[in-house]
Amino acid sequence: MSQSGKTRVLIVDDEEPVRRQLGRLLEGQGYGCLLAADAAAARRCLEEEAFALMLCDVRMPGESGLDLIREVLPTKPDMAVILVTAVDDAEVATTVLELGAYGYVVKPFRHSELLINVANALRRRTLELEAQAQQKRLEQTVWERTADLREVIANLERTQRELQQAEKLAALGTLLSGLAHELNNPLFAISGYAQMALEQVTQGRYEGLAEDLAQVRTAAKRAIAVVDRFLRQARPADGRFEPCEVNTLLKQTLDLMANDFTIHQIQVHTQFHSGPAPIFADPQALTEVFLNLFTNARHAMVQAHGRGTLTVETTSRSTGPDKDHLEIRVTDDGPGIAPDQLTRIFDPFFTTKPAGEGTGLGLFVSHQIVTELAGTLTCESALGSGTTFIIQLPVRAIQRTEDRGEGEQGGRHGENSAGG
Repeated sequence: MSQSGKTRVLIVDDEEPVRRQLGRLLEGQGYGCLLAADAAAARRCLEEEAFALMLCDVRMPGESGLDLIREVLPTKPDMAVILVTAVDDAEVATTVLELGAYGYVVKPFRHSELLINVANALRRRTLELEAQAQQKRLEQTVWERTADLREVIANLERTQRELQQAEKLAALGTLLSGLAHELNNPLFAISGYAQMALEQVTQGRYEGLAEDLAQVRTAAKRAIAVVDRFLRQARPADGRFEPCEVNTLLKQTLDLMANDFTIHQIQVHTQFHSGPAPIFADPQALTEVFLNLFTNARHAMVQAHGRGTLTVETTSRSTGPDKDHLEIRVTDDGPGIAPDQLTRIFDPFFTTKPAGEGTGLGLFVSHQIVTELAGTLTCESALGSGTTFIIQLPVRAIQRTEDRGEGEQGGRHGENSAGG
């Protein structure tokens, strides 16, 4: 469209009478026309202004119309093109359309035929430009909505991580009293031996001083180990996978809860698979699963009858070649779970605990962690018969040195221990 408001048309034909006839015909219909005698002149016109349509003769001296549109159409994608020729050649017509022309008119033609072709070409051009604009707007909208969705997902993931950490810290919070009790013994020893050492130094007596200071150091190491064990579980999982011995992680988690079990009169029985069972996992995440299951079991048993027995077992199972699994069973003698609740225990925010005592994310998070390890977490329970959580994890073949393969064991078969 020119400044005068007319749709601009470029007419390219080496015959002057034809150019003028086409120009008068189109201008009579309200189009603004510019005439060019050959491809070179047309190219100059195209450099100076934009045209909605180009009417171009196929056969011209020098550069043909086909050569011209081959060159200009890639740089003028918004311009419609109609080829005009005196020769009705099917091969030429096919080539014209393949190059992207909107129409093909054979001389001599009726005025109405040409005007219909021009109107159709311009209408098609308008629709295509509108479609392109609509597509761009749609792509922009999709990009913006996708960006919004990505932000929402990122916020949800961040909130979920925060809730998961809160759930983990809540579980660890229940162990703080046990931690304080466990620290009392080494701290009492440190205080006592330090006091004796101080008295000896004050009196100028140095006999036995080295032994007293060694006891202080030993007790301090015990205290550091207790705190480190607790803080190691309080830190968020870093997501790094590494070979893990499940029996070792189970024993470490049971050690972490040992004083809590003692305080609540929970007896712990373990029976671990005797051979190495390497699991490729994030050890902190896997320990979080065990901590959730042990804490839930303790809570259920204490609420039911003020004491209880927790049984932890690991068994190696094979379902086919290269399909070895390690099964972990965590069983309590609590009140059991009602059938209508059993189908919902892995749902987010579902909890049977009183308000304020749980976020309902512990089992949901545990299920996610196990699933990410290509494993399964299921539950068997009946009212009055206790509850068993069953974890199945794929065992991965991991390269070992001979010494490690012979000497390192994940646990002791038939091991039994009382909590505390």
